[in-house]
Amino acid sequence: METLQAISKRHSTRDFKNDQIAGEDLDLILKAANCAPVGMGAYDSMHLTVIQNPELLAEIAGTSQGGPHSKGPFYGAPTVVLVSGKLNARFENIQFANAACIVENILIAAADLDIQSVYLWGFIPNLLTRPELLEKLALPDGFTPLSAAALGYAAEEEPYSHKGFGLTIIK
Repeated sequence: METLQAISKRHSTRDFKNDQIAGEDLDLILKAANCAPVGMGAYDSMHLTVIQNPELLAEIAGTSQGGPHSKGPFYGAPTVVLVSGKLNARFENIQFANAACIVENILIAAADLDIQSVYLWGFIPNLLTRPELLEKLALPDGFTPLSAAALGYAAEEEPYSHKGFGLTIIK
Protein backbone atom coordinates (compact mmCIF):
# COMPACT_ATOMS: atom_id res chain seq x y z
CA MET A 1 0.00 0.00 0.00
CA GLU A 2 1.21 3.50 -0.70
CA THR A 3 1.96 5.61 2.35
CA LEU A 4 -0.75 8.17 1.60
CA GLN A 5 -3.29 5.39 1.11
CA ALA A 6 -2.47 3.96 4.56
CA ILE A 7 -2.69 7.43 6.11
CA SER A 8 -6.05 8.17 4.48
CA LYS A 9 -7.40 4.73 5.40
CA ARG A 10 -6.57 5.07 9.11
CA HIS A 11 -9.36 6.09 11.45
CA SER A 12 -10.37 5.47 15.05
CA THR A 13 -12.23 2.22 15.74
CA ARG A 14 -14.26 2.03 18.92
CA ASP A 15 -15.67 -1.48 18.77
CA PHE A 16 -13.33 -4.44 18.28
CA LYS A 17 -13.78 -8.18 17.85
CA ASN A 18 -12.01 -10.47 20.32
CA ASP A 19 -9.85 -11.91 17.50
CA GLN A 20 -6.15 -11.42 18.24
CA ILE A 21 -3.91 -9.93 15.57
CA ALA A 22 -1.26 -12.20 14.06
CA GLY A 23 2.21 -12.22 15.60
CA GLU A 24 3.84 -11.39 12.26
CA ASP A 25 1.61 -8.33 11.93
CA LEU A 26 2.43 -7.22 15.47
CA ASP A 27 6.13 -7.56 14.68
CA LEU A 28 5.75 -5.28 11.63
CA ILE A 29 3.76 -2.75 13.65
CA LEU A 30 6.41 -2.70 16.38
CA LYS A 31 9.11 -2.29 13.75
CA ALA A 32 7.25 0.77 12.46
CA ALA A 33 6.96 2.08 16.03
CA ASN A 34 10.72 1.77 16.44
CA CYS A 35 11.23 3.82 13.26
CA ALA A 36 9.46 6.84 14.75
CA PRO A 37 11.48 9.99 15.25
CA VAL A 38 12.50 10.61 18.84
CA GLY A 39 13.72 14.01 19.99
CA MET A 40 17.47 14.36 20.35
CA GLY A 41 17.81 10.71 19.30
CA ALA A 42 17.09 9.60 22.88
CA TYR A 43 15.59 6.23 21.96
CA ASP A 44 16.57 4.83 25.34
CA SER A 45 14.15 7.30 26.94
CA MET A 46 11.12 5.51 25.43
CA HIS A 47 9.67 2.04 26.10
CA LEU A 48 6.89 -0.06 24.53
CA THR A 49 4.78 -2.56 26.47
CA VAL A 50 2.51 -4.88 24.48
CA ILE A 51 -0.47 -6.06 26.52
CA GLN A 52 -2.46 -8.99 25.14
CA ASN A 53 -3.49 -10.61 28.42
CA PRO A 54 -7.30 -10.23 28.63
CA GLU A 55 -7.34 -10.30 32.43
CA LEU A 56 -4.72 -7.57 32.71
CA LEU A 57 -6.49 -5.46 30.08
CA ALA A 58 -9.74 -5.83 32.03
CA GLU A 59 -8.01 -4.91 35.27
CA ILE A 60 -6.44 -1.81 33.73
CA ALA A 61 -9.76 -0.89 32.11
CA GLY A 62 -11.32 -1.00 35.56
CA THR A 63 -9.12 1.96 36.55
CA SER A 64 -10.77 4.20 34.00
CA GLN A 65 -14.07 5.91 33.56
CA GLY A 66 -14.22 4.06 30.27
CA GLY A 67 -15.49 5.95 27.31
CA PRO A 68 -18.70 6.46 25.48
CA HIS A 69 -18.69 2.74 24.72
CA SER A 70 -19.67 -0.13 26.97
CA LYS A 71 -16.47 -2.03 26.13
CA GLY A 72 -14.41 0.35 28.24
CA PRO A 73 -11.38 2.48 27.42
CA PHE A 74 -9.87 -0.13 25.07
CA TYR A 75 -13.16 -0.65 23.19
CA GLY A 76 -12.68 -4.41 23.39
CA ALA A 77 -9.36 -4.41 21.49
CA PRO A 78 -7.31 -7.56 22.14
CA THR A 79 -3.95 -5.75 21.92
CA VAL A 80 -2.83 -2.52 23.54
CA VAL A 81 0.63 -1.07 22.95
CA LEU A 82 1.52 1.20 25.87
CA VAL A 83 4.13 3.88 25.18
CA SER A 84 6.11 5.03 28.20
CA GLY A 85 8.87 7.57 28.57
CA LYS A 86 11.35 8.91 31.08
CA LEU A 87 10.06 12.21 32.37
CA ASN A 88 12.86 14.41 33.63
CA ALA A 89 13.89 18.03 33.26
CA ARG A 90 15.71 17.31 30.00
CA PHE A 91 12.96 15.29 28.31
CA GLU A 92 9.65 16.09 30.03
CA ASN A 93 8.04 18.25 27.35
CA ILE A 94 9.38 16.36 24.38
CA GLN A 95 8.38 12.90 25.64
CA PHE A 96 4.71 13.49 24.88
CA ALA A 97 5.60 14.45 21.31
CA ASN A 98 7.84 11.38 21.05
CA ALA A 99 4.98 9.17 22.26
CA ALA A 100 2.63 10.75 19.72
CA CYS A 101 5.08 10.06 16.88
CA ILE A 102 5.47 6.45 18.00
CA VAL A 103 1.71 5.90 18.29
CA GLU A 104 1.06 7.49 14.90
CA ASN A 105 3.57 5.11 13.29
CA ILE A 106 1.75 2.23 15.00
CA LEU A 107 -1.63 3.42 13.71
CA ILE A 108 -0.45 3.91 10.12
CA ALA A 109 1.36 0.55 10.02
CA ALA A 110 -1.77 -1.13 11.39
CA ALA A 111 -3.92 0.51 8.69
CA ASP A 112 -1.49 -0.74 6.05
CA LEU A 113 -2.06 -4.29 7.39
CA ASP A 114 -5.88 -3.90 7.51
CA ILE A 115 -5.79 -3.82 11.31
CA GLN A 116 -7.97 -1.23 12.98
CA SER A 117 -6.81 1.00 15.79
CA VAL A 118 -7.52 3.87 18.11
CA TYR A 119 -5.19 6.31 19.86
CA LEU A 120 -5.60 6.06 23.64
CA TRP A 121 -4.82 8.47 26.42
CA GLY A 122 -7.90 8.74 28.63
CA PHE A 123 -7.10 5.74 30.86
CA ILE A 124 -3.53 6.89 31.63
CA PRO A 125 -4.25 9.36 34.49
CA ASN A 126 -6.18 6.71 36.40
CA LEU A 127 -3.54 4.05 35.68
CA LEU A 128 -0.91 6.33 37.19
CA THR A 129 -2.75 6.25 40.52
CA ARG A 130 -2.53 2.44 40.72
CA PRO A 131 1.02 1.36 41.67
CA GLU A 132 -0.02 -2.31 41.82
CA LEU A 133 -1.03 -2.20 38.14
CA LEU A 134 2.06 -0.27 37.14
CA GLU A 135 4.10 -3.01 38.80
CA LYS A 136 2.30 -5.67 36.71
CA LEU A 137 3.35 -3.78 33.57
CA ALA A 138 7.01 -4.36 34.48
CA LEU A 139 8.06 -0.93 33.24
CA PRO A 140 11.76 -0.18 33.50
CA ASP A 141 12.72 2.10 36.40
CA GLY A 142 11.94 5.74 35.73
CA PHE A 143 9.42 5.18 32.94
CA THR A 144 5.90 6.64 32.99
CA PRO A 145 3.00 5.62 30.71
CA LEU A 146 2.25 8.46 28.27
CA SER A 147 -0.17 7.11 25.66
CA ALA A 148 -1.18 3.93 23.89
CA ALA A 149 -2.69 2.37 20.79
CA ALA A 150 -5.43 -0.26 20.77
CA LEU A 151 -5.21 -2.74 17.89
CA GLY A 152 -7.56 -5.35 16.48
CA TYR A 153 -10.33 -5.94 13.97
CA ALA A 154 -13.51 -3.88 13.86
CA ALA A 155 -16.64 -5.58 15.19
CA GLU A 156 -18.47 -4.30 12.11
CA GLU A 157 -17.74 -2.23 9.04
CA GLU A 158 -17.53 1.41 9.99
CA PRO A 159 -18.54 4.21 7.66
CA TYR A 160 -15.90 6.89 7.68
CA SER A 161 -15.30 10.05 5.76
CA HIS A 162 -12.35 12.35 6.13
CA LYS A 163 -13.06 15.88 7.13
CA GLY A 164 -10.46 18.47 6.36
CA PHE A 165 -8.76 20.95 8.64
CA GLY A 166 -8.81 24.65 7.97
CA LEU A 167 -5.76 25.62 5.94
CA THR A 168 -3.83 28.82 5.47
CA ILE A 169 -0.84 29.06 3.15
CA ILE A 170 1.30 32.15 3.50
CA LYS A 171 3.88 32.81 0.77
